[in-house]
Amino acid sequence: GLFFFSARFTQQNLPIYPPQKVQRIATEVSTAVRAFPSLIPEVARFTFDNGSFVNLLRLRGTIPINYRGGSYSIPIAIWITQFHPDRAPVTYVISTGDMEINPTHRHVDKAGLVYHGYLNQWKPSHNIIGLIHELINIFSGATPLYQRQTPKPLEQPKISHNISSSGDNQRKRYVATTAVHT
Repeated sequence: GLFFFSARFTQQNLPIYPPQKVQRIATEVSTAVRAFPSLIPEVARFTFDNGSFVNLLRLRGTIPINYRGGSYSIPIAIWITQFHPDRAPVTYVISTGDMEINPTHRHVDKAGLVYHGYLNQWKPSHNIIGLIHELINIFSGATPLYQRQTPKPLEQPKISHNISSSGDNQRKRYVATTAVHT
């Protein structure tokens, strides 16, 4: 588990990370995974806006939030750059097949990139577990995802000139339909 990850990360010593920072990064990641077992540490390709890429350490998985009385799991990805802990991790909320990014969220853009004071005013004393707790707090106040709406085909209303008989037929049809569905 965590010991294996920490040992493998240290031995693998991805060349992108300065050797003097590797132990701190491994400790922060291990602490986060211990506290939130749904987060998985992995090495993945991070692509920059200009198309170049680099292999970075990423925590991927879900974090728990309570929103309006319900418990939800928000999928995230925390990319630990080669400048950690001097600069903030690049953090995304991940949309899923049935959930999409809230386009009006105050702290998440339409691509899922997270903007928040904890990240924007990052200090070397900040850490990944602190970031995750901040994300849980802000997302519990305003969820960054919402249920994807599937468009329903437009139905043309049926207009009848004989109101009383069509009303009886409509009621019978409704009762029969609801009886079948319930």
